[in-house]
Amino acid sequence: MVHITGPDGIIKTINLNYRAGNSIILKDINMQIPQGKITVIIGPSGSGKSTLLQLLTGLLRPTSGKIYVKDTDLTSLSYEELINLRRKTMGIMFQELGLFDWLTVEENIAFPLKIHSSKNKVEIKKTVEEIIHNLHLRGAEKLYPDQLSGGMRKRVALGRILSLNPEILLLDEPTSGLDPVISASIEELIKEINSSTGKTFVVISHTIDTTLNIADYIGVIFRGKLIEFGRKDEILASPNPIVKQYFSREPHGPITESI
Repeated sequence: MVHITGPDGIIKTINLNYRAGNSIILKDINMQIPQGKITVIIGPSGSGKSTLLQLLTGLLRPTSGKIYVKDTDLTSLSYEELINLRRKTMGIMFQELGLFDWLTVEENIAFPLKIHSSKNKVEIKKTVEEIIHNLHLRGAEKLYPDQLSGGMRKRVALGRILSLNPEILLLDEPTSGLDPVISASIEELIKEINSSTGKTFVVISHTIDTTLNIADYIGVIFRGKLIEFGRKDEILASPNPIVKQYFSREPHGPITESI
């Protein structure tokens, strides 16, 4: 099941490898991310998930292998071409969120539009108002990031990457550090956006509950290798002992034996 592919893959990796010095971080990653679906990449801490996200967005260059985004080979692009493709196609939300502390909620969301779009002030205002409405941020427009809860900051960060209307959203641990109720609200928001817009989501997570709540497809990474990739129901029925232990949360098995 590891290398399940399909004709609708919007992101594709071929024999993707990444080394840092003498350490092998990712090895022979082959997968296709289905267009218009929510794909969650899950695995233990230190398995290479966040590195994979950085490779998929072109923030890191692979040691070898290919990465295709909408049939464009990221590894062949110049720095300027890569920036342009990322700006037009991808929205990226890292764990640090990257919100500007000196800008309000509406100013944070408007920032990419002012820098990277040709919209006038009226058009930007309308876009920001729509995002604030859709992300349930009414009443918080004039607040600053340090006045917001963790869940609200996640929503603002998501709003900012949605402002340029990317086809692909890549989220690194979107529910980390949140309590179960707020996590559930972020998960519901991701599903709402996917359902209403058809945008492709690639979500990095180590949280089983989040994965099961939002995923259409799941990729399981262990020690830098993609050991399973497929529909959620296929992964949950996998006989792979590593996958079985991870999702059953059993304390004894190949994962804990390898530590």
